[in-house]
Amino acid sequence: MFEVIWISPNAGPLATYIELQVGVFSFPLVATYEGSSDLVDFVLQSGELPQNFQISNINNTLHGTIITEMDLYVNGWVRPEDFTYDTEDTSGGNYATYGSALAGGKTFTFTIRAFHTTLPGTFKDRTFSIHVENNYSSDRDSFVLDYFEGDKLLYNGEQELTPLQWIIKQKNDGFYD
Repeated sequence: MFEVIWISPNAGPLATYIELQVGVFSFPLVATYEGSSDLVDFVLQSGELPQNFQISNINNTLHGTIITEMDLYVNGWVRPEDFTYDTEDTSGGNYATYGSALAGGKTFTFTIRAFHTTLPGTFKDRTFSIHVENNYSSDRDSFVLDYFEGDKLLYNGEQELTPLQWIIKQKNDGFYD
């Protein structure tokens, strides 16, 4: 009896990325049936992919980009509507009390099914994961933008800037990443 056989990638962790990391990431999906890969396609069977990742049966890849703040799409991580920063003291404030800043990262675990395109019920599942670490720089930027909204900040004690201008200036001068 013939069966679908996975070739690559191996099951388990595929990679670790940092939230908002720029780049295109691609993992070839290879499985065969009777020694041929022409009759095998792939589908997300279960689990969750990081946002902007997808399976392509045109070039048989799992590919995507990590460019989205996880707090915008991970279930339960969206900032509460009534949330405001409490900065009365650093150790007792509420900075990093929700979402990716609190969790530190998320492992997206998912199962991909390799299946024969014309023989129903002929398939093989394989489970993978991609871990995405929190980007604390984005949390800092959100804090500065939200906490100082509508204010002007002094840069080098003399130049008044909006919070966004201040962040950009810090980055351009090499103080922030």
